[in-house]
Amino acid sequence: MPAETLSVRYWTCERTRLLAKLADRPVDAPPSEANVVWLSAAGIEGAELAHRLERYRVYVKPGAVFGASDHVRVQIQDAPATERFLRALDGALGGR
Repeated sequence: MPAETLSVRYWTCERTRLLAKLADRPVDAPPSEANVVWLSAAGIEGAELAHRLERYRVYVKPGAVFGASDHVRVQIQDAPATERFLRALDGALGGR
């Protein structure tokens, strides 16, 4: 099987896992077919959420560059990166 196919399957599974874990948190993360997740947290601008995540050395793209200042774009990576992102998100949201 081509490496590209394995890679797509891997991040598809990881995206599904991430979206399932985000469902238990106070964020909005609609279903996605891409290798990114579009995420917002009520009452927090995307730039502010990105800044809070940076404190945990987790980097996301603020949504303002895509026309949605209340969102961030999260790149799908591997399982350890997903767990690191979720821990950082929990910390960032705890700082409301």
